[in-house]
Amino acid sequence: MKRHLLLSLTLTALAANAFALPAAEQHLTAESRSSAATVSQPLNTLAEGGSDRLIERNNRVAEGGSDRLIERNNRVAEGGSDRLIERNNRVAEGGSDRLIERNNRVAEGGSDRLIERNNRVAEGGSDRLIERNNRVAEGGSDRLIERNNRVAEGGSDRLIERNNRVAEGGSDRLIERNNRVAEGGSDRLIERNNRVAEGGSDRLIERNNRVAEGGSDRLVELGRMG
Repeated sequence: MKRHLLLSLTLTALAANAFALPAAEQHLTAESRSSAATVSQPLNTLAEGGSDRLIERNNRVAEGGSDRLIERNNRVAEGGSDRLIERNNRVAEGGSDRLIERNNRVAEGGSDRLIERNNRVAEGGSDRLIERNNRVAEGGSDRLIERNNRVAEGGSDRLIERNNRVAEGGSDRLIERNNRVAEGGSDRLIERNNRVAEGGSDRLIERNNRVAEGGSDRLVELGRMG
């Protein structure tokens, strides 16, 4: 029995010595196993949802359906936008991929242009700003015509001024004679001897201190009729 036990131990020792690696090779094997374990865990971050790619920069991760992450100055393009354009600590947001900034003002909404002059900004759907003498064309009007500190307003694009009087309303002409002005829908003023054609009449015919009035454009006088 003892002989059999000694024989078994001897065979075991011989087998162990035959298949054992040198000490240097055993050290390399341990290092390769540890590096393989490290590579198998990449940043402990996984692509989620329907995304098959994960891009990480500065501890930020592209999420959802977006496969790109563009980061500048600790700001991240989010949502459906794949571009982030930042200037002077302002970021283009929403569906807009352009940011135009001048003098700390930013084009917003659907507008991609910002035109600024003298600290005034074209806003809304208007892409033009015309300024003269600290006055600005507003609304749907793209022209501003100013003369003698008066401004054409509303739907009118012309301002005609003479002797400090201005054509107003729908009228684009002002005809003045002897300190009288054509008003309302009338664009002509005919004056003779301090009398003025008024109402719908555009002519005044006067003879011998009598005036054609109403719808009549003629005055016929044949002496005095008894």
